[in-house]
Amino acid sequence: MLTEFIYERIGEKLYPIIPMLVGFEKNWIPVSALVDSGAAISIFNADVGRALGIDVESGKKMEISGISGKVFAFVHKMKLNVGEKEFEAEVAFTDELAVPINLFGRKDAFENFIISIDESEKKLIFENKK
Repeated sequence: MLTEFIYERIGEKLYPIIPMLVGFEKNWIPVSALVDSGAAISIFNADVGRALGIDVESGKKMEISGISGKVFAFVHKMKLNVGEKEFEAEVAFTDELAVPINLFGRKDAFENFIISIDESEKKLIFENKK
Protein backbone atom coordinates (compact mmCIF):
# COMPACT_ATOMS: atom_id res chain seq x y z
CA MET A 1 0.00 0.00 0.00
CA LEU A 2 1.22 3.50 -0.87
CA THR A 3 0.51 6.61 1.17
CA GLU A 4 1.45 10.07 -0.09
CA PHE A 5 2.11 13.05 2.13
CA ILE A 6 2.42 16.62 0.92
CA TYR A 7 5.06 18.78 2.62
CA GLU A 8 3.75 21.10 5.33
CA ARG A 9 4.44 24.80 5.53
CA ILE A 10 6.19 26.25 8.56
CA GLY A 11 6.54 29.98 8.14
CA GLU A 12 7.74 30.60 4.58
CA LYS A 13 9.24 27.13 3.99
CA LEU A 14 7.91 23.67 3.16
CA TYR A 15 9.14 20.62 5.09
CA PRO A 16 8.70 16.81 4.80
CA ILE A 17 6.35 16.55 7.77
CA ILE A 18 3.83 13.74 8.14
CA PRO A 19 0.77 13.35 10.32
CA MET A 20 0.63 10.23 12.47
CA LEU A 21 -0.99 8.74 15.50
CA VAL A 22 1.05 7.75 18.55
CA GLY A 23 -0.28 5.30 21.08
CA PHE A 24 0.54 3.99 24.52
CA GLU A 25 -1.65 1.43 26.23
CA LYS A 26 -5.18 2.48 25.15
CA ASN A 27 -4.41 6.15 24.56
CA TRP A 28 -3.83 7.61 21.09
CA ILE A 29 -3.11 11.18 20.00
CA PRO A 30 -2.38 12.78 16.63
CA VAL A 31 1.02 14.41 16.09
CA SER A 32 3.13 15.65 13.22
CA ALA A 33 6.77 14.72 12.69
CA LEU A 34 9.56 15.72 10.36
CA VAL A 35 10.84 12.71 8.42
CA ASP A 36 14.53 12.74 9.35
CA SER A 37 16.79 10.07 7.86
CA GLY A 38 19.63 11.54 9.90
CA ALA A 39 17.89 10.73 13.18
CA ALA A 40 18.84 7.27 14.46
CA ILE A 41 15.64 7.12 16.56
CA SER A 42 12.34 8.99 16.57
CA ILE A 43 12.52 11.90 19.00
CA PHE A 44 9.35 13.50 20.32
CA ASN A 45 8.70 16.38 22.66
CA ALA A 46 8.22 15.00 26.18
CA ASP A 47 4.77 16.66 26.33
CA VAL A 48 3.58 14.10 23.76
CA GLY A 49 4.53 11.27 26.11
CA ARG A 50 2.92 12.99 29.06
CA ALA A 51 -0.30 13.51 27.09
CA LEU A 52 -0.37 9.73 26.55
CA GLY A 53 -0.01 9.09 30.27
CA ILE A 54 3.66 8.03 30.11
CA ASP A 55 5.95 8.74 33.05
CA VAL A 56 8.58 10.03 30.62
CA GLU A 57 11.51 10.06 33.06
CA SER A 58 10.96 6.36 33.89
CA GLY A 59 12.26 5.34 30.45
CA LYS A 60 15.79 4.28 29.53
CA LYS A 61 17.91 7.44 29.70
CA MET A 62 20.10 8.16 26.69
CA GLU A 63 22.21 10.99 25.38
CA ILE A 64 21.43 12.00 21.80
CA SER A 65 23.95 13.93 19.74
CA GLY A 66 22.85 15.87 16.71
CA ILE A 67 23.47 18.93 14.65
CA SER A 68 22.23 21.18 17.47
CA GLY A 69 24.33 19.52 20.19
CA LYS A 70 23.57 16.94 22.86
CA VAL A 71 20.27 16.37 24.63
CA PHE A 72 19.09 13.84 27.18
CA ALA A 73 16.04 11.76 26.36
CA PHE A 74 14.07 8.86 27.79
CA VAL A 75 13.20 5.91 25.56
CA HIS A 76 9.85 4.12 25.64
CA LYS A 77 8.32 1.42 23.46
CA MET A 78 5.03 2.60 21.96
CA LYS A 79 2.76 2.28 18.95
CA LEU A 80 2.94 4.46 15.86
CA ASN A 81 0.40 4.61 13.06
CA VAL A 82 1.51 6.11 9.75
CA GLY A 83 -0.96 5.99 6.88
CA GLU A 84 -2.76 2.74 7.54
CA LYS A 85 0.20 0.89 9.07
CA GLU A 86 0.51 0.39 12.81
CA PHE A 87 3.77 -0.80 14.36
CA GLU A 88 5.76 -0.72 17.59
CA ALA A 89 8.76 1.56 17.89
CA GLU A 90 11.15 2.86 20.46
CA VAL A 91 10.72 6.62 20.80
CA ALA A 92 12.95 9.01 22.71
CA PHE A 93 11.17 11.78 24.63
CA THR A 94 12.91 14.99 25.62
CA ASP A 95 12.18 18.47 26.92
CA GLU A 96 15.33 19.71 25.17
CA LEU A 97 14.41 19.76 21.47
CA ALA A 98 16.15 22.63 19.69
CA VAL A 99 13.22 22.99 17.30
CA PRO A 100 9.54 22.60 18.19
CA ILE A 101 8.90 19.63 15.90
CA ASN A 102 8.92 15.88 16.52
CA LEU A 103 11.37 13.81 14.49
CA PHE A 104 10.43 10.56 12.73
CA GLY A 105 13.76 8.69 12.78
CA ARG A 106 15.07 5.39 11.48
CA LYS A 107 14.96 2.89 14.39
CA ASP A 108 11.92 0.61 14.18
CA ALA A 109 10.16 3.07 11.86
CA PHE A 110 12.02 3.09 8.55
CA GLU A 111 12.09 -0.73 8.56
CA ASN A 112 8.33 -0.70 7.95
CA PHE A 113 8.42 1.39 4.77
CA ILE A 114 10.18 2.18 1.55
CA ILE A 115 10.25 5.97 1.73
CA SER A 116 10.59 8.10 -1.38
CA ILE A 117 11.13 11.84 -1.22
CA ASP A 118 10.09 13.87 -4.26
CA GLU A 119 11.65 17.22 -3.46
CA SER A 120 10.55 18.87 -6.72
CA GLU A 121 6.90 17.95 -6.07
CA LYS A 122 7.24 18.50 -2.31
CA LYS A 123 5.83 15.13 -1.35
CA LEU A 124 6.74 11.90 0.44
CA ILE A 125 5.63 8.44 -0.63
CA PHE A 126 5.50 5.69 1.99
CA GLU A 127 5.20 2.13 0.69
CA ASN A 128 4.35 -0.46 3.34
CA LYS A 129 6.78 -3.36 3.86
CA LYS A 130 6.15 -6.70 5.63
